[in-house]
Amino acid sequence: GIRRRRVAHVPGQGRRPALPTERPAFAAGDFNTTSTEDRKKNMLDRFARPHWTVAHDAGCGDCKGTNYYSRDDNWSFLDMILWSPSRNSTRPTWQLRENSTHIANRVSNQVRDDGTPARFNLPEGTGVSDHWPVVMTIERK
Repeated sequence: GIRRRRVAHVPGQGRRPALPTERPAFAAGDFNTTSTEDRKKNMLDRFARPHWTVAHDAGCGDCKGTNYYSRDDNWSFLDMILWSPSRNSTRPTWQLRENSTHIANRVSNQVRDDGTPARFNLPEGTGVSDHWPVVMTIERK
């Protein structure tokens, strides 16, 4: 089964080096890193990619992003999955399935007519969220 474990932060190295090497790991959720911020500060290359596979980099095809900011006509991956297989084996037990990453936006209430996320609105009770989750599949190797 999946075991959750809190780990100490290793300054300058992110959290992956502090996790057990014999286990795969992932971090997922709303990272709130806009594409503009990433371009300016190179955040993913500095903090995520040295230790993790960014799931939307690995086979998300034509995914534009999980959030659309109309004022700048700009898509961002606010939601992400970071993946790392076991690090102490030449044959990892689990791997990210090739081309399995996609955006979870296939329910009509999630998408506006212009193809952008349909944020939740009251009192109508329409829409779901201003950004969509990312989905990936891992498989036993």
